[in-house]
Amino acid sequence: MRGHCDEQILSMGVILFVAFAFWLMEAHGIFAIFRTLTGTGVGALALLTPGTG
Repeated sequence: MRGHCDEQILSMGVILFVAFAFWLMEAHGIFAIFRTLTGTGVGALALLTPGTG
């Protein structure tokens, strides 16, 4: 039973890291959706896309 507490701390750290990473990706996705719907990123996107020819 020695070291059981260390395994629990490590497991909780991994669970918290995965939950935070998921939340971060979800927040970026929601932000990107609302940004494209409002059209605030259209000017920057036009600068990045190559013109014809």
